[in-house]
Amino acid sequence: MPKLLLSLEVKVNNQLVSVSELARILGVHPNTIRNLADRGAIPSVRTAGNQRRFDPVAVKQIIDSKKTGVAKPGGVWRLSLEGLQEDLVWRTIRSDLQLDLSLAANDIAPYVFLEMLNNAIDHSRGTEVEIVATVTDETWAFSIHDNGIGVFKNIRDHFLLNTDIESIAELSKGKQTTDPSRHTGEGIFFSSKLADNFTLASNGLLWQVNSVVDDQAIGMSDVVTGTQVSFSVATNTEKRAELVFKQFTRDGRFAVTNPRIHLFEIATEFLSRSEAKRLMTGLERFDAVELDFKGVEKVGQAFVDEVFRVWQFDHQNVQISWHNANPAVRFMIERGLPAQ
Repeated sequence: MPKLLLSLEVKVNNQLVSVSELARILGVHPNTIRNLADRGAIPSVRTAGNQRRFDPVAVKQIIDSKKTGVAKPGGVWRLSLEGLQEDLVWRTIRSDLQLDLSLAANDIAPYVFLEMLNNAIDHSRGTEVEIVATVTDETWAFSIHDNGIGVFKNIRDHFLLNTDIESIAELSKGKQTTDPSRHTGEGIFFSSKLADNFTLASNGLLWQVNSVVDDQAIGMSDVVTGTQVSFSVATNTEKRAELVFKQFTRDGRFAVTNPRIHLFEIATEFLSRSEAKRLMTGLERFDAVELDFKGVEKVGQAFVDEVFRVWQFDHQNVQISWHNANPAVRFMIERGLPAQ
């Protein structure tokens, strides 16, 4: 027996890879590898320490052979928005796709789908919607495209903003809605946190949020009519909706937000009081604001003073924190913080 274990360890070290390494090679989530191995769909061996190891070449051959000639489940639904009920649509789609409701993705996908379709019904001012779904062993992916006014233009007009990019920034804060009597403005915010990849495209622009690598971006889009929301969730995601909500709620209220600063300007420098005022507009509705300076290269004394002294003094009930600042930004913030 000792000789067998030694032989196995030599093979592990020379040829085989771990769960995480195989997931990286294949471009899938590690839980997908564990699930396939648990089902016996791919071969694995155990080390002396009872860790799984895989032959990446053999596994890739098996997966490629299963893909050949096999159509992935999916579908397209074109529906009138008049009188549409989002819960009935979801039931139809999950039945048509024969979704496995025991998968972890089912803890995330219904919330995002229902919120985004409801936005199309209540806010788009459109007449119809096209829904596209693609389901694989690794991912559930959905796209919802209406023919309405466009979400960025809608937000821009309602809040009297100057540009559609400002609309994206406002949406990223949360609690922004054009119909406060019927909606809280939480749907897009939480959907962007729950999905692994979330993209909101409208009016020639897109806002993309990748929560797997914790990054966001603004870019150009081919979507000029209506709004297209696309999102995907790993079938075996480790996320749990309840835990994501808890990060941003207190006593059941949406009370914490974490705006990414660089979304509020095309440039990466924030120098003026006017930029600070625009950033902080509406954040008085939260108990805590976590400012994320990732991607910001430089801030000015006036910007820092407006946020951390003037605005904070006027809203002492709101707790402000900050993170992901480079050394130059950190220096300016710490230099400008009021003396304790």
